[in-house]
Amino acid sequence: MARHTLDGKIVEIGEEQSWPSGFAKVVCIVAEGGSDREPDQIPVEFTRSAKGGSDGIALLDRCEVGDTVRITFELRGREWQGRHFLNLSATNLERIASAAPHAETPAPELPGVPPPPPQAPAPPVETNPALDDLPF
Repeated sequence: MARHTLDGKIVEIGEEQSWPSGFAKVVCIVAEGGSDREPDQIPVEFTRSAKGGSDGIALLDRCEVGDTVRITFELRGREWQGRHFLNLSATNLERIASAAPHAETPAPELPGVPPPPPQAPAPPVETNPALDDLPF
């Protein structure tokens, strides 16, 4: 089966769904392409085999919403009760960039330059009782 790749940003990681057979899946939504305002949002399935095979769900353990990723997937199609379905089934996931927020770095101290003095709080604002009955 041909493998394809998808580069994008994780928008959502769904809840794990499992069945009595042992099969489980998690749907991950990846934003890719399109315009900046409305990128394509593509659902990709990560599965765990009922037979104890590969665990694609574990690939998501190292990712979070906002990460930029490259997903390798296979197209899977099936028929059920006269309807046809198409799924993107992930086979590999590579994190390209993390969404971890950058901590604010304190300004470097310059030798011989004193830090700025602390600022005094702003004075209270005076109110005019004659204007307190305005409707806005």
